[in-house]
Amino acid sequence: MKKIREKKYITLIVIIMLFMSIIGITNIGKIDKYEGKISIKKAYISDMYTSLSANISNIEEENKTISSGYDEVKYNIKYIIEEEENVEKRNVIITASLDKNEKYATFKKITGEKITSELKENGKEIQIKIENVELGQEQEIVLIMEINGAPNGYKIRPNIKIKEETSENNNEIVAKEVEVKTNSLSGIVKDEQGMPVSGILVQLKKNKEEIKETYTKEDGSYTFSDIEIGTYEVEINEEVYEKVNEEQVQVSSESNLNINVKKVEPYKIQTHKYINKITITNLGKTNTYTYGSLQRVAQSVKNLKEMTGEIYYTIVIENTGEKEGIISTIRDELPEGLSFKKEKNPTWEEKNGVLINRIFEGITLRSKEKKEETLVLDIEKTNEAKTYINKVTAIGEVYEKVVFILNNRTYKEIEVAEGEKITEEKINNEAFSGWYTDKNYTNKYNFDNE
Repeated sequence: MKKIREKKYITLIVIIMLFMSIIGITNIGKIDKYEGKISIKKAYISDMYTSLSANISNIEEENKTISSGYDEVKYNIKYIIEEEENVEKRNVIITASLDKNEKYATFKKITGEKITSELKENGKEIQIKIENVELGQEQEIVLIMEINGAPNGYKIRPNIKIKEETSENNNEIVAKEVEVKTNSLSGIVKDEQGMPVSGILVQLKKNKEEIKETYTKEDGSYTFSDIEIGTYEVEINEEVYEKVNEEQVQVSSESNLNINVKKVEPYKIQTHKYINKITITNLGKTNTYTYGSLQRVAQSVKNLKEMTGEIYYTIVIENTGEKEGIISTIRDELPEGLSFKKEKNPTWEEKNGVLINRIFEGITLRSKEKKEETLVLDIEKTNEAKTYINKVTAIGEVYEKVVFILNNRTYKEIEVAEGEKITEEKINNEAFSGWYTDKNYTNKYNFDNE
């Protein structure tokens, strides 16, 4: 009996050893014996050019190229993976980074056959993976760095590294320094306490015509690059701030203008509706009653059943704020017992019981400025006395600025009045980001695509 147990024990050991040997053989088959042993033999930037100038400046001894301040700088990277016997293809990783405080440059995502990339740190870092690269053969890829609004004299040099995916060692690729040579205007926007103000829309104008616009950064700074030499005005387009001083600036190679702003009450619109005249026809007789500007009128009538007439309203629109703004639409409601006739109100229109006046649409209303408009409504035959008071509303500053972002830049802007819908423009471009209604590009516009 004891010998039988020993035989079973020995058999069990043999089975376990056999099972482990099978696992070992399987694992050996999965091991990459070249992992970490293959490296990049050669890597360099063969060419470098910008999208606007289309060529690199021939300043080899200074090891830099020139940009206008708005550019796509393209680095044509060439590399070779060292050959290894019985190895055909390996993966390659390229990483590029900019200084953590970089404000004007970002990398552009790269995609393609067997190529993927990931942007980090708001575009200041990129990692590119290229799969199944042939060994011993020279390969190439284009790395793109975008410069947006950098001032004159600004210098940028990306840090670029390359390695075979399993290798621990990176090969550094020396990139030329990019220097901005342009006419630029920079400055900082500060409030009454001397604190920088971020997110303010700054406009560069020449002879009151807008040339460029930008938003201040977190530190309150703004920059206009790639502009002609000349005299310009800098305006602030902001609801609760306005410039303290109006001044012009002479722009040359590298100009500076700090702007002081103060808080003000924004554009604020108020409306009033007055009755200034009534004509009443009753028992075959017509009488006209003039009141000036009253919000409520009581008029005695002998026979309501036979009464008809007209009510003449004065609509007053006033900007009580400290900043000018734009009127979009004046709306009123048609009350029961009154009717609207287009021939008496050429500047008005009726839609489903709502009266809309567009004569002031798009008109700028300065601080404390007033506008007036007349509305005439007919009194229909009625069996009871009515109070013909209804509410009028005027809507101002309702134009949404819808911004189309392409390659992280403002590509196109349109203005859409409140209540209106536009059809989305179809853009066939990989760099498409979207249409937004806010300056931080977080709120996408809801198009009417029906």
